[in-house]
Amino acid sequence: MLKYYINPWIVTRTYFFSQNKNESLSFIENLKTGLYYILKGAISDLWNVIHSVEDLNEVETYAIKNNMQKVLTEFLNELSTLDIIKMQNDCFTTKLNSAKYLKNVISDSSPNFNYFVNKKSILLTKNNVLDSLTLELNYKCNLKCKHCYNPKDKNYKVISFDVAKKIIDESYSEGISTVVLTGGECTLNDDFIKIAKYVKSKYLSLYILTNAQSLYDDKKLFEEVVKLYPSGVQVSLYSMNPENHDNITTVKFSHFKTISVIEKLKERNINVVISCFSMSLNIHEYKSIREYAAKKNIKFVPYCLFINNKENNNSYVKLKSDDIKQ
Repeated sequence: MLKYYINPWIVTRTYFFSQNKNESLSFIENLKTGLYYILKGAISDLWNVIHSVEDLNEVETYAIKNNMQKVLTEFLNELSTLDIIKMQNDCFTTKLNSAKYLKNVISDSSPNFNYFVNKKSILLTKNNVLDSLTLELNYKCNLKCKHCYNPKDKNYKVISFDVAKKIIDESYSEGISTVVLTGGECTLNDDFIKIAKYVKSKYLSLYILTNAQSLYDDKKLFEEVVKLYPSGVQVSLYSMNPENHDNITTVKFSHFKTISVIEKLKERNINVVISCFSMSLNIHEYKSIREYAAKKNIKFVPYCLFINNKENNNSYVKLKSDDIKQ
């Protein structure tokens, strides 16, 4: 049986929006190249079969039934050439002069990219489609940040693989294309990798929120995450000053580990994002973190801390209204 494989850096989702549910729209994202492809109509239907079954015999049966044998050969060649699929024995070797089926393409570096993302989001919302799912896998954490608003109870229940799978499957039926894994520190969940792999098995976008400590301590875990080709790994950084960062996390050497993981992820071509909660303890750090992110060509996402948790008594690190205006 001739097989083919969807490459691990591919994220895809097909939607059926028409009233009779037989006309589809597919989005393909290549995390390696930063390119997004949009397929419509019959070619979208064919792609839906290809990424759903991964069995060429079944795909060929579909193509024969719909009189698309020639189209199938050309389309598979195009998908293989553009590094979207891997054919067993490399049976397609013809190089493309121009795209015939994957013509509607946009780059994540394009000036129109945000417009594309917003338009896609509006389209999904209008069709009552759930776009993303955020899973808090646990409240356990290996840092004790002064601003944390999560419960202190370390015995709080975690989400097991079976529960996560059920939630992901139910959300998939509602249309999600992205799953965000967070905590606490989500990498401390014993089923973290198993859950992440399941997300990728459905060709969904995998986004991980982490403090990076486990990724430094556990080299095997770091390699597993890299092999998963996540759409993004968002790492919390509170200061470029190691002493100040460690004062906020209350764990020594946490700054060193965080910076190390950020730079190692960047070296491995993983889309790493730096996030920072601005609070009274680091109100003047915003500029230096932003400059570091820009120097490394890393996206920077700032937040202002205004959440009050009476249990953790974190009100003393909240920003005042004048600080937020600034």
